[in-house]
Amino acid sequence: MAIGWTSTAGPAQLTRMSVTE
Repeated sequence: MAIGWTSTAGPAQLTRMSVTE
Protein backbone atom coordinates (compact mmCIF):
# COMPACT_ATOMS: atom_id res chain seq x y z
CA MET A 1 0.00 0.00 0.00
CA ALA A 2 2.77 2.42 0.92
CA ILE A 3 4.33 1.85 -2.50
CA GLY A 4 1.21 3.25 -4.16
CA TRP A 5 1.28 6.31 -1.95
CA THR A 6 4.94 6.94 -2.78
CA SER A 7 3.88 7.97 -6.30
CA THR A 8 1.68 10.78 -4.95
CA ALA A 9 3.89 11.67 -1.98
CA GLY A 10 7.63 12.40 -1.91
CA PRO A 11 10.40 10.06 -0.69
CA ALA A 12 10.45 11.62 2.78
CA GLN A 13 6.65 11.46 3.04
CA LEU A 14 6.39 7.88 1.79
CA THR A 15 8.96 6.75 4.35
CA ARG A 16 6.90 8.19 7.17
CA MET A 17 3.62 6.84 5.82
CA SER A 18 5.18 3.42 5.34
CA VAL A 19 5.99 3.26 9.05
CA THR A 20 2.58 4.56 10.09
CA GLU A 21 0.66 2.31 7.73
